[in-house]
Amino acid sequence: MSSKLKDIEIDILKCARCGTCRSICPTLNDAWGENGPTWETTGPRGRVLMSYGLQKNKIKPSKKMVQDIFNCLICNRCVEVCPSGVDTTKIIQATRKEILDQNLTPIPLSKLHEILEKNKNIYGLDQEDRLLWTEMNIEDIVEDRILKKAEVAFFVGCQGSFRGSLFGIPEAIVLLLEKLKIDYTILGEEEWCCGSPFYLVGDDSKTAKEFVIHNIEKMLELGVKKIIFTCPGCYRAWKHVYPKLYGKELPFELSHSTEFITKLIEEGKIKFDKEIKKKVGYQDPCELGRHCNIYEEPRKIIKKIPGVIFKELKENRKESLCCGGGGLAKVTDNEISLGIGSKKLKDFLENDIDIILTCCPACYQNLIDALGITKEDVEILDLHEFLIQALNLA
Repeated sequence: MSSKLKDIEIDILKCARCGTCRSICPTLNDAWGENGPTWETTGPRGRVLMSYGLQKNKIKPSKKMVQDIFNCLICNRCVEVCPSGVDTTKIIQATRKEILDQNLTPIPLSKLHEILEKNKNIYGLDQEDRLLWTEMNIEDIVEDRILKKAEVAFFVGCQGSFRGSLFGIPEAIVLLLEKLKIDYTILGEEEWCCGSPFYLVGDDSKTAKEFVIHNIEKMLELGVKKIIFTCPGCYRAWKHVYPKLYGKELPFELSHSTEFITKLIEEGKIKFDKEIKKKVGYQDPCELGRHCNIYEEPRKIIKKIPGVIFKELKENRKESLCCGGGGLAKVTDNEISLGIGSKKLKDFLENDIDIILTCCPACYQNLIDALGITKEDVEILDLHEFLIQALNLA
């Protein structure tokens, strides 16, 4: 048994089995569907009980158990509502580590780990392709920024680097930095995955640490003092996981792009001239909100754009429903992710929204995928791309 699972017994025993978490768990409620209640193991209370059984060696990891543990979105909603203060996310990650140690991790995730170790990115593509996102419009601009010594760095992340539907996100940040004449650098081929897929399964192995050390050392070599992230998963990894695996506090100021942009707006360095007369809603990314406590900055940006009518969902901020795309669940069970994403689209449509905004590539992609199924009449945009439109830089 892994030391992590041994160490969480006190966390497990905090659970009073009250069931408060059952009404807000997206995977449990999605599994209910139209046929009524289903297995308790698809929700937080059931997952905690399975973890306890595994920790006490009373049960063995069955295929069903592994599936339900890895279908957790790590959205942290249950942690927010638990009256006993149970850190379900910590328990799930420790249980995933135990399953990993027994070589029972779902095949798609085992393959993902192999790809990461070999290619240093989640898509298994050559590192030379990390700059594909620049080739459409900004290749000449970015060329001079690669591995340039600068105090500000932009950490692009795997999704923005390799997935064509997301190329507009890093492009928007580059256009903004250029407009404001901010000196910055990009690691390019030397940027490795932030390592989040390792940490989401509780993996703190030597390999996981290599990713941390590599990325930190590359930043240090360039004299970087401030790092900007558009991906909340990358941001959370650097902010909360890197110091633990690195063994000390990082010598950088870490800033999610919405924090960075909000500060520039407040300093009067960003001003909007173009009106966008649309009814807009915002999807709170779990990684950015419940895990990193960033709720207001994206809203401040949206509300500053002339003409926008911002319409808040009833469940927002800490109470926001996950989009369904997190926690590696989209890798292990895309059907559940799409089901939850479809429900989230319905929430926005019932609120009479023209455009759904988010600032997370995983949220954006899962909502777009769900929209491909539901065929609803609504536009989904990343906040950074929306910002660039409002600044007439698109």
